[in-house]
Amino acid sequence: MIKKVSEIEAKLKYEHPILYKYNNFESLNLKILYNDNFEFENCDKHCRFENGEVKIITLNFDLAKENPDIYIEPLDIVRLFSLRKNNKKENSKICMVHAGVYLGHKKVCHAYFDSNDSKSVGHGVIKIDNWEKFLDFSTKGIEKKMIVYHPVIAFKKPELIIEHIAKCIEGKYFDKEIGFGELIIKDKLDEVTGQLLEKANNCEHFANRCVLGLDYSELTDKKKGYLERTFDFITELRKNKNKLDNLAFGEQINDKRNEINSYYIKSRVAKMESRIEVGHLYKMDK
Repeated sequence: MIKKVSEIEAKLKYEHPILYKYNNFESLNLKILYNDNFEFENCDKHCRFENGEVKIITLNFDLAKENPDIYIEPLDIVRLFSLRKNNKKENSKICMVHAGVYLGHKKVCHAYFDSNDSKSVGHGVIKIDNWEKFLDFSTKGIEKKMIVYHPVIAFKKPELIIEHIAKCIEGKYFDKEIGFGELIIKDKLDEVTGQLLEKANNCEHFANRCVLGLDYSELTDKKKGYLERTFDFITELRKNKNKLDNLAFGEQINDKRNEINSYYIKSRVAKMESRIEVGHLYKMDK
């Protein structure tokens, strides 16, 4: 029995490197704390992981727009915020407008409604798009911000993240039985009773499931007035992995997995070359 438990723990740690920092899996909770008392200038303070498991960083929008590979690691989560005029009040409101997974080489995978794609009607699509198209979601607003979520220690190994993204694209992500249901920005409630009709399944859910193995949306939590969210970490990782694993199988995802992997490798190589060049110039200056 002890040997079996050890084998399970070893497999979990292999697939989820962050678990190497924990000794006791039985009472392992992960907590996210929300903060409504923040300004647009410090959007990255709108929430935090209690023990610093994920770095939340505000980037210079214009610099990151031109050279994302310099500022964003492949497989990081990118969230776009905008400051918009509030028609009902004099002050402006801060909106989280979109989220996706940066793949590297100016490519992003995200979930959204695509009016030009017949498959998107009613439930949305998950696609790999150019960086510029992803940023188009932030065009409305007085100002815009780009926030990156970077795990200090990977919640999932890169190969697993890439595989799960490929399965979401090619598989039955929006299927109500096998997947997670239609693309819905926020919870649908009965107008009379307030009873939950359909749970939200938005762009944040997609990015968080694939990169962190966590099924949640900050937007949805804030709409509900949550001050924090606590996960039974091991249970959550297992549940999401099993769900994502079953979206598609075998050769169905090979081409997409290879495509994503190529962006990941190109981005890593570009970063390495950039560091070598900077190091060379530094030595010359000395």
